[in-house]
Amino acid sequence: MSAALHHFADYLASQSWQLALGFALVAGLCRALRNASAHWRYLLWIALLLKCVLPAAILVPLPDWHPQERVPMASHEVASTRSTQPPAAAVQPFVSNSRQQESLSVWQRLDIRDCLLTVWGAGAIILLAVATAKALRIQRDLKRERTLPDMELECEFLDLMNALALRSRPKLCLIRGLSQPFVWGVFHGCIYLPQGFAGQGTARQRRLVMAHELAHVLRWDAFVNFLQVLVQALFWFHPLVWWLNGMLRHEREKCCDEMAIASLRVDSREYGSAIVDRLAAHFEPACPPSSLAISGRAKDLEDRIQSILRPNRVFHRRPTRLAVVSVLSLAACIVPVRFSTTTQALTGMAETAAQRAAIDLRPYFNAMLVESWLPGSGENSLSELTAGASELGGVPFEVEGVIQLTDGGTNGLGRRFASAVDSIKVRRSFDRLHLLHATNGKDKDGALVARLVVHYADGGQAEIPIRYGERVRDWRFREFEPVHDPATAMAWTGSNPRARAQGASLRLYRTTWKNPRPAVQVLSVDYVSAASKTAPFLVAMTVD
Repeated sequence: MSAALHHFADYLASQSWQLALGFALVAGLCRALRNASAHWRYLLWIALLLKCVLPAAILVPLPDWHPQERVPMASHEVASTRSTQPPAAAVQPFVSNSRQQESLSVWQRLDIRDCLLTVWGAGAIILLAVATAKALRIQRDLKRERTLPDMELECEFLDLMNALALRSRPKLCLIRGLSQPFVWGVFHGCIYLPQGFAGQGTARQRRLVMAHELAHVLRWDAFVNFLQVLVQALFWFHPLVWWLNGMLRHEREKCCDEMAIASLRVDSREYGSAIVDRLAAHFEPACPPSSLAISGRAKDLEDRIQSILRPNRVFHRRPTRLAVVSVLSLAACIVPVRFSTTTQALTGMAETAAQRAAIDLRPYFNAMLVESWLPGSGENSLSELTAGASELGGVPFEVEGVIQLTDGGTNGLGRRFASAVDSIKVRRSFDRLHLLHATNGKDKDGALVARLVVHYADGGQAEIPIRYGERVRDWRFREFEPVHDPATAMAWTGSNPRARAQGASLRLYRTTWKNPRPAVQVLSVDYVSAASKTAPFLVAMTVD
């Protein structure tokens, strides 16, 4: 899978355990505020809901109680500390090993994040598909069954709007087949009343019920409810997110109770009586799923009534300034923050260096920097190229020898060098591959001189063509010649006795290849000659 999906998997894992911490914090605060206005608790749960969907921007390291291990250096740094024993020059790297030896077992190839992402994706798609199908079916049924209210009920609703000094009037409909008032929609929502609502209870009781439903519309509860469905699909595997949505719906009903009582300035006992004595007797708790209904489970309704009837209770139409400022301050501290242990933080800071690694080419070298590795050329070597770790063309390379391939026979290299070096071990995933290379001899621009075959752990392959004039040119030159590949640049220039005698200089090129499958492990690469007029050679390789 792509690196972006792997980062998303890490995000889900990180958010999951930090949501548990946030849930414990908010649950504790809500318990301490259990006798306060429901607006306090609702805002706290909303802050936790935002924590689910907003990516963390601030990393806060936490103490690590486990013994810390030393963060490994990048491979090119490790290589510079190794023993400086001269590598064997005559190893025949082109004697191919069995491909099975290069292959990893199925379990080694398997990335646990790929499996978890597959399971998560299936669950999220199923949950969203079910929710979408239900919503479309409900919307179809409501559109088919709804009717406009009669003039008497319409006048009662307009009188309520005038009492609350509201200019924008939400849509009011009657619905057959359901027995409970509710709000349905995505943004503001539409108020649906049962077909026989006008004949249930007194006009004042109906007024209180409609005030509760109107509070849902004014508070944009339909949009928050829609956001809850999306968060629940995103974290369907997290039981606390399901609990969070339940707490939000419960506190939301209490907020609407408060808003209705405070807006109409009615006695709380009268409001409670309108719900229990009349509505609970006439309306069964049946409504579309995910709608905003006035009643619900008997336990929740009982808790709401107890909260309304608590002595000396003060009701608020909206959250107080103190509540808004306090919760916003708390949200600013917890929503954009991601906690990490010290080791995790250090690992994250060292991740770039750890990912950039010099590939060990020593087992595959068939020529050395200091020897004349072209037949009959006299002092024709790369002895001026500094051995060891060097930054060339903006990329750190580990320079120790040369992998020389044969040409098409014009330079007489076929007797000594191979046409291919197979199975150069990589065994890591990476975003980019950097080559330090050149050719011995010239060819026409665009001619294929070599290619790198990349072997992925899942059996796939990718090919990197190396064309003359695009990614490489002759190592000897007398004047500057540009290359046409924007990801290739001249990385080193120098000389040797033969080049000086000819009035020429030497050069090496750095070519960068962007891996199209950065999340898949690369087992090995093959360096293959195209048998052109020029003999390609490779000095170093780095990945990051």
